[in-house]
Amino acid sequence: MIDLHIHTDASSDGVHTPDEIFRMITNAFASIVAVAFADHDSVRSVPAGIALSKETGIPFVSGVELSASHRSTDVHILGYGIDHESPALVGLLDEITEAAWTQTERRVELLHDLGFVLESRDVFDESGDRSPTGRSFLVALKKRPENARNRALSRYVDGDRSDSPSLHFYQDYLAGGRPAYVPTDGVDVERIIGVIRKASGVAILAHPGEYTDGTIDDVINLGVDGLELWSGHHDASHRKKFLDLARSRGLIITAGSDFHGKAVKPNIELGVEIDTEAEIYASLIALQRSRYAL
Repeated sequence: MIDLHIHTDASSDGVHTPDEIFRMITNAFASIVAVAFADHDSVRSVPAGIALSKETGIPFVSGVELSASHRSTDVHILGYGIDHESPALVGLLDEITEAAWTQTERRVELLHDLGFVLESRDVFDESGDRSPTGRSFLVALKKRPENARNRALSRYVDGDRSDSPSLHFYQDYLAGGRPAYVPTDGVDVERIIGVIRKASGVAILAHPGEYTDGTIDDVINLGVDGLELWSGHHDASHRKKFLDLARSRGLIITAGSDFHGKAVKPNIELGVEIDTEAEIYASLIALQRSRYAL
């Protein structure tokens, strides 16, 4: 088993603590190649992952999932092998957290214009001091009694979008091109890749199946190191397409479930079991060592 894309409760839409994640992994899998925490705009769980790795012997890769704006599209870039105390990375995370306040206020205004009753404070109460995600908005909306009879919201409670409600709400309202999309000013793909490299990390495009071919090509041209081939969001056709693309462009490939917990993404299981687990981990480490002489 390998899983390089796991969310802990350091993400505002993550359910489990680092300790719970490691316990779930050791109970479910006999052979474990490597795991990584990749929380949204946060490295808070990385120290716990390092400590749990030493305790259990399970190889751990420090990681983060950073949100960038690219031509009215949200693009998620994974940083692996990062120095989580890098001043450049810590500075960027602080900037993203600060920008999230303005972004959330604007998103709330747009949702209000669409007929939802919501205040910015409601969203931040759900996210705590973490970057708000689709789940933060959806839970806050559901807690407002004024929204109880809103047919648009009922789709995510017991309707056609209730199978993975937080993800669907994000896709329908907050993602690029949707009615409540608001870009994160000053945080673009090229800058994020640069910060990941300043933090001695490797930059990977997360779940590329969610983006257009043009966006993927742009991100590759901006210097990303690889593609997340195996993902809880990909089927066999995605994997073939992105394997061919990675080979033709000289990119490495990675594997991660994008696990958040059953309460958030009920259709995504923890862990990826494939024949090339060791090769994926080895290529990631080899690229980092060759670049940074670790």
